[in-house]
Amino acid sequence: MKFITQTNARHVIGQYFFDGPEKLTSYLNMLQQWFIPKLIERGIKEEIYFQQDGAPAHHALSVREYLKDTFPDKWIGRGSVTSPAPIEWPARSPVLTTCDNSLWGHIKDIVSKQRYHSNDELKAVVTAAFGSVTPAIRAGLRGAATGAIAPGPPLQGAPGDELYLF
Repeated sequence: MKFITQTNARHVIGQYFFDGPEKLTSYLNMLQQWFIPKLIERGIKEEIYFQQDGAPAHHALSVREYLKDTFPDKWIGRGSVTSPAPIEWPARSPVLTTCDNSLWGHIKDIVSKQRYHSNDELKAVVTAAFGSVTPAIRAGLRGAATGAIAPGPPLQGAPGDELYLF
């Protein structure tokens, strides 16, 4: 079982549990069938800059083409010579992962306090941990991310509260 989170400083969209390893088809399906509909449902799809890291499923050409169509000029990721990302993501950049790392620290503190006997038990605790993310915690994420990315020329005008991180 693997799960990913979608968050920004104003919203915690939630967690998505993959049934098995994250692969190209499961990742693209999650974007198309779960994540983008969540953004549309909240009325925030057009406001955000979408960021993903360089995981193999995230780097697949079909995923990059989907992001190009879904977030024209507003996604941050690993591109290629033939299919560049509009905003190139520097691998393992501490500047662009501030929000993500802060959230994971909070979730990990909660989830790592005990051992789990089943995936269902673990999923329940992870879901509850995301439910515990308060407006104060989100405000702290916004401050960290905004301070980290606001000066950067490629993201000028893209405040941290509009940046989604995987």
